[in-house]
Amino acid sequence: MQETCIELKGHTNYVRALEWSPEIPYICLSGSWDGDIRVWNVKEKTCISIVPYHYSDVYGLAVHPQRPFLFVSSSRDT
Repeated sequence: MQETCIELKGHTNYVRALEWSPEIPYICLSGSWDGDIRVWNVKEKTCISIVPYHYSDVYGLAVHPQRPFLFVSSSRDT
């Protein structure tokens, strides 16, 4: 089995949180020390949404199991 590694560019600081969509296998969310959450289409290698709601590091992400674009995040900004 061949492993594939891709690089998704967009965050301006370290990525601390990563969560895969349980419904859509090529959708991934990332949370960064830059305060942004990004939604990625890994198949197309593109960022499809940026959620800039935090003022500090994003520590964690969780995706709803039946609703792939409903998620919660945690950050140092409380």
